[in-house]
Amino acid sequence: MAQTMTDAKTSALNPQPRFPPLALRRPVWLWLPIAYALSAGWPVVALAGLGVVTSALAANVAVTAALALLTALILREAARPLRTRRDVVLLFLIYGAAGAGIAPTIIGYATGAVGAAGFDASTAASLWPLALMTGLPVALLAGLVFSGVACVKPPAREPDKVPMEASPPQEASHER
Repeated sequence: MAQTMTDAKTSALNPQPRFPPLALRRPVWLWLPIAYALSAGWPVVALAGLGVVTSALAANVAVTAALALLTALILREAARPLRTRRDVVLLFLIYGAAGAGIAPTIIGYATGAVGAAGFDASTAASLWPLALMTGLPVALLAGLVFSGVACVKPPAREPDKVPMEASPPQEASHER
């Protein structure tokens, strides 16, 4: 007999996943922009007086949040949804590290320092550790804010309970 798609997902060979996937807070049209604004906007408020560094961090976090959100939605549509808040934060850290890696070069071009005053690729490469030291904590906090505001854990599944009447009778002892 052919199994239906639902039976195939819950068979003994394919048990239910240990962690059910995260759900987006409802209504999505309200909470997703709020979560994005809070996760991408806090560096601007926290680092208001630092000029170019604030702009670079804000741009990095905005792009990081957008790419992480896009990746999460693509994974959800591909039937591989994110299961824990750690997965959401990990997406932010991956994109944050990539953004921090190219940030010194982008800042150099944006400020016009490339070609002037000896700012070249080696200077940008020497700034990568500093960019990672500032970019990764910002991406971590943005990921925590986003996962806390936009994502909710689904209700926990209760283990299958067998009523007492349906259990097989217990034999007390074997008498001869």
